[in-house]
Amino acid sequence: MELFSIRPLDFLIKPISTKKVDKTFSTAMKLIKNKNNFFNYQKEKECHRIPITDILYFESNNRQINIYTLNGKYSFYGTLKEIFNRLNDYGFVFIHRSYLININHVKIFKYNKVTLTDNTILNITQTFRKNLRELQMKIGEI
Repeated sequence: MELFSIRPLDFLIKPISTKKVDKTFSTAMKLIKNKNNFFNYQKEKECHRIPITDILYFESNNRQINIYTLNGKYSFYGTLKEIFNRLNDYGFVFIHRSYLININHVKIFKYNKVTLTDNTILNITQTFRKNLRELQMKIGEI
């Protein structure tokens, strides 16, 4: 029961391989890095901050970007490409030219769609299926 209070990341069983230690350490570093980071955006001369871990996905409609989070929807003007460049290291991937999703909030992967943790279902276009499949394989290895 004490393990639940300290939230262990992984168990390393002897004999310990360097590969397993590296993978566990890398995962821990990603979790630490993502924990206190915010996505900042500007709307009507006001600066807003949203915890990156709360973001489910971004949707683009012309130049208006909608941010769907655990706590609601927010909007500002920009491009998904700019956002992707800023959040590239935080697990965001394109599944459609209009959708950039947080891979950490994917509940179900299917061939042509994903279901997010809030039960939103989004379509994956042909262009992005191969990249998403490769990402699924990497996630499966962790």
